[in-house]
Amino acid sequence: LALEQALSVAEVTASVDDPRLRYALQIQDRVAKALRYPMRERELNLEGTVKLKLHLFADGTLGQAMVSQSSGIEALDLEALKAAETQAPYPAIPSGLGRDLWLEVPIIFRP
Repeated sequence: LALEQALSVAEVTASVDDPRLRYALQIQDRVAKALRYPMRERELNLEGTVKLKLHLFADGTLGQAMVSQSSGIEALDLEALKAAETQAPYPAIPSGLGRDLWLEVPIIFRP
């Protein structure tokens, strides 16, 4: 199932014409692959979506990561932040998108 999801994300990302959106999807996919579902929340079948706001520099360095919209479950929010921070640095920002970029990406937790 994880492979199918990864392939579908790759297909969607490749078919997106907007370079900013394509880059955001690439970042979202990278963070999602690094997630570790907190054990207690998984056992309780808790799910949620955390929206992260990420500030990236031209070379892919992560300047700042913050929760812009909480899932309502602190452990999920913290895990999403941790995953975003551990995946840095990211690929360089595509040319034409500026020297730095703020992205908002949803991170979905489902048991």
